Amino acid sequence: VTVTSVLAEIFRRCDIDALCGALAKQSLDRACRVGFTTARVWLHRRCVDIVRSYRVSTTSGFGATGQQQEMLPENLQLLPLYTMALEKSPLLRGGNDLTSDVRSALMFRVRN
Repeated sequence: VTVTSVLAEIFRRCDIDALCGALAKQSLDRACRVGFTTARVWLHRRCVDIVRSYRVSTTSGFGATGQQQEMLPENLQLLPLYTMALEKSPLLRGGNDLTSDVRSALMFRVRN
């Protein structure tokens, strides 16, 4: 197992598909427990936390490279877009516009 002492390296090696899948599952669990609105807010905050953590890790002593990096690494540049798409997806959209069958099918697809 490869180990690094540079926190920014974790962000550069992150798999966006795995990250979005994990965020979707956690958001779905949160939506079932506390509601869709709270789950969407939680998801948005996680995305902001990830971006903020990357910026802090590249500009502070935690693996700073000497230059301030304004952009996310290439593999994470679409994270805000994917997060917004998940927030607006039928899976996390509240209301009665979806039948219980459709919502259950979407929940099953995300969980498996």
